[in-house]
Amino acid sequence: MKKITALEVQKRNPNRVNVHLDGEFAFGLARIVAAWLKVGDVLDEAKIQRMQAEDARERA
Repeated sequence: MKKITALEVQKRNPNRVNVHLDGEFAFGLARIVAAWLKVGDVLDEAKIQRMQAEDARERA
């Protein structure tokens, strides 16, 4: 389980958000995929993989 420590809108693409887990950059997501996330949320590996798969569909 990993804890979200920061969510930042990307500078080059404001439609994407950088997700930091346990103090380190982990991955970027489309804002619509990341909309329900908040700092302090705890994510398991399965939830991370589902979000990344949904992000890939958004970018396609």
